[in-house]
Amino acid sequence: GRAMEIRLAPDLPLIHGDARLLRQVFHNLMQNAQDALVDIPDPHIVVTSEDTGRSVRLSIEDNGCGIPEQSMARVFEPYVTTKQKGTGLGLSIVKKIIEDHGGSVWIENLKPHGVRVGIELPKRAEPRAALAR
Repeated sequence: GRAMEIRLAPDLPLIHGDARLLRQVFHNLMQNAQDALVDIPDPHIVVTSEDTGRSVRLSIEDNGCGIPEQSMARVFEPYVTTKQKGTGLGLSIVKKIIEDHGGSVWIENLKPHGVRVGIELPKRAEPRAALAR
């Protein structure tokens, strides 16, 4: 199969966000997914976006080695890393940026193996002034 699969919702609503910071978030998450796939024979990343009604949800899944259960509780703390290389700053930065945007982020191990990181960002409110005319 293809190593990368993108399933984006067709008409996603706008969000308020700093493009540079959000790009850093996605770069970190994609880098993590790629790092997890180094020794995997059939590597696969799936990126999905959807409109949940009140927010925009984005998830990135890989079929890599997963995260040890004992690390899972501390995975968003600075300097926690399960990788041979890397500082472990990635997910703590991701969490801070997403929460500064009023959103949330979570992470879970997938069966039989792999990781899904999910992000939700609030939808941009419709400008009221436009409706008043």
